Amino acid sequence: MKINRIYILLLLISAPLFMACSNDDDENGDDSDIATQFTPSEESATYFITGIDFDANSGEQTITFTTNKQWTASSTESWCTITPSKGSADDGTMTIKVSENVSYKNREAVVTLKTGELSNNITVRQGGSGTAKIHLDSPGTLEQQLCGDDCLTPWVAILNIKELIITGELNGTDFKFLHRYMSNSLEKIDISGARIVSGGSSYTSSEDYTETDKVTYLLFGNFYKVKSIKLPTSITSIGEGAFAGCGELISMDIPQGVTSIGEYAFGDCINLNSINIPETVTKIDRQAFQGCSHLTKIKLPEGVTKLSYGLFLYCSNLKDITYSSKLDSIEEKVFSYCTSLEKITIQKSVKYMENAWWSGCTNLKTIEYHSEKIWDAFNLDCHNVSNIIIGDEVKEIERFAFYGYDSLRTLTIPSNVNKLENGIIYDCNMETLYMKAITPPETAGCLIYVPGDRLSNIDAMGTCTLYVPKGAKTAYEAAGYPWTGFKEIIEY
Repeated sequence: MKINRIYILLLLISAPLFMACSNDDDENGDDSDIATQFTPSEESATYFITGIDFDANSGEQTITFTTNKQWTASSTESWCTITPSKGSADDGTMTIKVSENVSYKNREAVVTLKTGELSNNITVRQGGSGTAKIHLDSPGTLEQQLCGDDCLTPWVAILNIKELIITGELNGTDFKFLHRYMSNSLEKIDISGARIVSGGSSYTSSEDYTETDKVTYLLFGNFYKVKSIKLPTSITSIGEGAFAGCGELISMDIPQGVTSIGEYAFGDCINLNSINIPETVTKIDRQAFQGCSHLTKIKLPEGVTKLSYGLFLYCSNLKDITYSSKLDSIEEKVFSYCTSLEKITIQKSVKYMENAWWSGCTNLKTIEYHSEKIWDAFNLDCHNVSNIIIGDEVKEIERFAFYGYDSLRTLTIPSNVNKLENGIIYDCNMETLYMKAITPPETAGCLIYVPGDRLSNIDAMGTCTLYVPKGAKTAYEAAGYPWTGFKEIIEY
């Protein structure tokens, strides 16, 4: 066995040290001519060679040995103690104890065991605590505070830090240090009692500098292991990519007073499942939450009246979205590939929508419209949409408004709709269309198409039944095509 080889090697190397003769009388005068013998147990022998390692918690290790003389033990450091600290020849047991290390720095002590003329050492090493609390009297001094005299090799001094709590003022120099040495190790960052100020070095290779009371471009970007970040209460804005790539970030509370969230601010924070946005926020830029695949619900402030391009793109677990009652515009791909969404409601206040709002929403089943217009769209891969609710507020439906909804079989168009553009229904398997208007609304030709060859579309109204209010059949027949292109017209 490996341990036996070490033990035998230890005895061969140290035999001259573990045995000694003395011609001097000892204190009691009873073993002056006896050779000193000292033999550690097989388990304990390795500690005299390699030392003992403890983590930051308090702990202990028992050392056993045999000796023919009285012995004493001592430690170079007060946090490392020995019990008992002395013993007789027939009592070869001592316990090395270490107290909790509340510092983030590693520490080391030497335990010396004396038996007769022999002196043998054990090196005791203890890892640092995972938490560092630092106050910066001046911005730009974080490296000196954390590393002290080890600044030439700072990774040694900060190796154990998982949680960093900072008060005082931080500038670009401090964030440069964090990015360079701690972005791959920190799990918690708390600067809620600090302030971000202008000045210092650029903290990125692209010459980006801190600004007072702002979370600027990529300030916390790519802190790969951070799970929690607490921001200063003085923050007024969150910039582009501020937390992008923080793949382990779980939650975020944005402070009151923040008015804007920049483009891709939380992009690819794949484990983010909770975010609180204060009512002071009035602007959220494009793709701010793109790729937040564990986000299940979000509440947007009343002041955010536009949903920017790709705002929730690839938020695959997002199910519950609360947005402003004053929302007036929705840009392209806002909900695209939100594969857990089952229902989307477009409220009355919305005045404009770009196309492809929810492409790739494979579990979307219901869409409800209360806007004055239903705009054209090219929402691909929404194969489960089977229920479209059109509110009485709707007056106009544009071409391709209902595009590619494979499961759509029936649709009801309320009486207030006065204009239907050509091809409002495209690539759907429509069977019945209900019209509530007694007077046929204005149309621009064929209402239902299915794809044909590369250059043409096929009129599919001939496979769909048109239902009109009682007494309105004559009016629809008199209006001619497209109404007469349906399979049949039935009054209800």
